Amino acid sequence: MPQSYAHPAPIPSQSIIHSTLDRVDYSDAFRLTLPKGATHTIDAVAKQVFLMTPKWISALMRLRDAIVSVIGLKTSPVTEIDLNKITLIEGNSIGLFQVLKRNDSEIIFGENDKHLDFRAGLLLQKTDHGDEVIFSTLVRFNGWLGKLYFLPVKPFHKLVVPSLLNRLRK
Repeated sequence: MPQSYAHPAPIPSQSIIHSTLDRVDYSDAFRLTLPKGATHTIDAVAKQVFLMTPKWISALMRLRDAIVSVIGLKTSPVTEIDLNKITLIEGNSIGLFQVLKRNDSEIIFGENDKHLDFRAGLLLQKTDHGDEVIFSTLVRFNGWLGKLYFLPVKPFHKLVVPSLLNRLRK
């Protein structure tokens, strides 16, 4: 019986995220079984996850950007994004998240910065219980600054990702 809320899971062995970093210092994944009755596509799922964020997550990102801009790390662009005009092809971006790889069932987003490189993968797969989405994260630290940066980020990451997935239940 599938769980109705996002929960920790292993990164699927067939995920293309495995080929995106040569070294991984942190990884996790969360899984959610999507509501039955609707047709799900990886593009629609990705747009909903990354563009329809709760206000508290947007506030956290603004706080993060204000802090890291002082030390020269990349920040999220401040622009309005039209869901209808976004095409999730390799090289395009949703905010800070650039599409690095994709296929019909998975999109890998990511960014390389001086402190760390990260990958966020969304995989949509069919199961006997319905469609499932798995949100996988890989991080490679680029020295002590990446490790230091990730210390306060990690607990929020473990709250943010399930929250983003749980919004797909609606």
